[in-house]
Amino acid sequence: MVRIREILALDPLAGFELLAGAGGLDNVLTNVTILDYETDSMDFSAFQKGDFILTSLFFAKDAPQLIVDAFRELLRRGIAGIAVKTVFYKTLPADMLRLADAMNVPVFAYHAASMEEIILAAHSYMLAKEQRELAAMRLDAMLGFGRAPSAVAESVRALDAMLYPHCVASFSTPREGGALNLGQKMPVPLFSDGQYSAFFPYHDGLLQLYTAADAERLAGAEDAMLRAYESCGVAPAAWRTGFSAPCHAYDFFDAVIRQSLYSNRVCRCFEKPRLRYGALGVYRFLPALLEDKSVLAEYRTALTQLRCFEEESGIPMLDTLSAYAAAHGSVEQAAKRIYQHPNTVRNRVKKARALLALDGDWYEQIFILMGLYALEQA
Repeated sequence: MVRIREILALDPLAGFELLAGAGGLDNVLTNVTILDYETDSMDFSAFQKGDFILTSLFFAKDAPQLIVDAFRELLRRGIAGIAVKTVFYKTLPADMLRLADAMNVPVFAYHAASMEEIILAAHSYMLAKEQRELAAMRLDAMLGFGRAPSAVAESVRALDAMLYPHCVASFSTPREGGALNLGQKMPVPLFSDGQYSAFFPYHDGLLQLYTAADAERLAGAEDAMLRAYESCGVAPAAWRTGFSAPCHAYDFFDAVIRQSLYSNRVCRCFEKPRLRYGALGVYRFLPALLEDKSVLAEYRTALTQLRCFEEESGIPMLDTLSAYAAAHGSVEQAAKRIYQHPNTVRNRVKKARALLALDGDWYEQIFILMGLYALEQA
């Protein structure tokens, strides 16, 4: 789904001036096409709902009264918007602009770009976005729980038939204040002798699959992947990157992709520039719990109880428990982190145990709860 405001960021549309219909900038467009012929019959049946029309109003060059009538007919056909090149008309009829405002159909004027250049840029953007969305759907399907190994391998081939079976995955997201901006096209896959890197914009980041024809060629994969990111405009210093462990069969690609997502999430949680899955310690296991419905339901219930207590008492229970978990159960270290007396921390932990009805392995439960809380905030 592409909206009009998206294509306005394309270079050939830089000179577009919005004249009316600002309320329709989020209209969905399905095609960019040209109206540039003479017509006596006012037959606009070639135009469909969702069309974004480029025109010089050539059909009305000697009959300005046709402009509003033509626009009315195009509105009936459900066009998404219209852009007029100022060849024959420097201004447009006031009635046309009033209709555009009333119907929320944007009307633009432009002067320099060729229609063919605009259409090429818009269609290239639409195709690239469609490819990104299709890749994301395939990745979502691949990462679904309970997938048979053969189904995972089939999904890998559908994702990109050029991928080799030996793989390290990485997932990068912009640091705070950054934004995923990869330009107008999909990042280009990189080839070398027996190696192949493919890129997939996925959710809020960029997934890279670095694959090789044999396991030995994965040596130095992480450095090569960082260079590959740079080649498509992702500066590693401005992003956080999580790396998976290597895998050596298509059947395990879902696992390494998930590992890279988990590693990236822990990067964001602890504000690290990059982390390997093998270095996450216990945090290798916690991100998966946020995808388990039963665990997530219990976590949400516990969080609600603690937040209700905070609202009623004014005591920052979550900050205290977070500090306690980060200090690995050391009351003294937790107290230093939040500038409180150790007895204050002890009393709050005791209160949390009572609120959540924790017994037995209560410390482990608090650690898991606060680990999930930290990851969810990242």
